[in-house]
Amino acid sequence: MNYEIVKTHICDILPGDTIIFHGELKTVCKSNIKHDKFMGTSIFGDCYMGGRKPVEKVVIKRAMPVGLWVNA
Repeated sequence: MNYEIVKTHICDILPGDTIIFHGELKTVCKSNIKHDKFMGTSIFGDCYMGGRKPVEKVVIKRAMPVGLWVNA
């Protein structure tokens, strides 16, 4: 596996981060993060129980395995 999963608070997720959302890896863009006075912050429409449920953030160790680099 080329990544590790870190449980973090929803407010620590930034555009460009990758999370596990409903069992799939998803990259978060600025338009996916919404702020509401009543529900708080939401990502992909999920408020993660108002911040009480941690978000599974994916930390990618290496984008490509070393042996696949091609010199041009």
